[in-house]
Amino acid sequence: MKKKAVTLISLVITITIMLIIVGIIVYSSFQRIETERLSKINTDIENLSSSVNLYYLKNEEIPVVRDEEGQKETLSIEEVSNVLEDQIDGKDNDTYYIIDVSYLDNISLNSYSNTAKYIINEKTHNIYYVECTANRGGEHVWIVDINSTATCTEGGRVLKQCICGETVENEEVPPLGHDYTEATCTEEGVCRRCGATIPALGHDYSATFNGYDTNNHWKKCSRCDSIIDSLPHTKSWISTNETEHWQECSVCDWESTKVKHNFEYETQVEATCTTPGEKKGSCTCGKVVDEEIPALGHDFSSTFNGFDDDNHWKKCSRCSATTEVTPHTKTWVTTDGTNHWQVCNICGWTSGRTKHEYTYTTTKEPTCTEKGSKKGVCNTCGREVTEEIPALGHDFSSTFNGFDDNNHWKKCSRCSATTEVTPHTKTWVKTDETNHWQVCNTCGWTGEKSVHN
Repeated sequence: MKKKAVTLISLVITITIMLIIVGIIVYSSFQRIETERLSKINTDIENLSSSVNLYYLKNEEIPVVRDEEGQKETLSIEEVSNVLEDQIDGKDNDTYYIIDVSYLDNISLNSYSNTAKYIINEKTHNIYYVECTANRGGEHVWIVDINSTATCTEGGRVLKQCICGETVENEEVPPLGHDYTEATCTEEGVCRRCGATIPALGHDYSATFNGYDTNNHWKKCSRCDSIIDSLPHTKSWISTNETEHWQECSVCDWESTKVKHNFEYETQVEATCTTPGEKKGSCTCGKVVDEEIPALGHDFSSTFNGFDDDNHWKKCSRCSATTEVTPHTKTWVTTDGTNHWQVCNICGWTSGRTKHEYTYTTTKEPTCTEKGSKKGVCNTCGREVTEEIPALGHDFSSTFNGFDDNNHWKKCSRCSATTEVTPHTKTWVKTDETNHWQVCNTCGWTGEKSVHN
């Protein structure tokens, strides 16, 4: 008995060890298969990313599954989160689609089947793998709710659909109710699903005039653009402030654009340089205003335009007021050879004209036959002149005061010139007992004495 017990224990231990070894082998085999499967999925995702990007560049949209009407079948972030859990990229937006590989050319996937799908994010184009494992003892992946054929008047049911296409009834759906287009005053409302109608509303005109333009007013329908009773405004002028006027209609709320008063003024009292005036203004709307005309202020000339013999000043063009009364800046002026006077360089004042009073200095003495010259300086204004001194002419003696033994003549007192050269009128003179001689009765010439013969 003791030997059999030891044998049984050994057998149990041997079997246990074998089971452990088999388990390890099976686990290792399973891990290898799972690793290979994940590798294939990653390869599929890489291939899909390249193909989808090329498709998007060419078509400007991503290749996704569409319904019978051609609309993209969307998956919400909530639906995807239930399947992918913590795999979702934080940069994704809230919309996902199932990729339709039939749009892609030359691509072969290892893990794309009725029980497995790849989904893509609308914004990032991130691709995820979703697989239904119900056929391997796992669970369905419910990601789509499909509304059964509920109508406007009859209820239906909601079906839950797995990624593999399996559906189950989930809950009842009440009748949808009619989805009418909006009825108008003249057109019926029509249900968008079944075609049922509701009556046109008819016009709802206001009891008062509630529509208008610049010329007319009318009664509007509260629901459409239809109008009735279009009539001209009953206009009257309204003025409620000091700057503007406008017209209003006594029947409706129309009023014209506000514009500034346009007063036409009549002067009541003229303004002067120092005192204000008054004016009355009348506008086309009937408003009348009395306004002050400000004092004009002096309008002094920009130049000196008033003067007396001592000062000059600037005059006001409207009254007798003056300003900047200052003495003349006087300068002597001579513009002719006879007179001199003073002018002011600032205002143009001119003094009375008086004749020059020259003091002369001889610069060249005249002779009997040549002219001389003299320089004159005015004692008042300093004007200088150069004047000619006429030639003196000869100053011949009135008597014959020059002679020789034959003739006598008249000499110039200033030079050697002579005139009236004529022979002597000789007469014998005996003035003593011894000698005799001749004399000229005209000039006093006396001839040489000689002894009487």
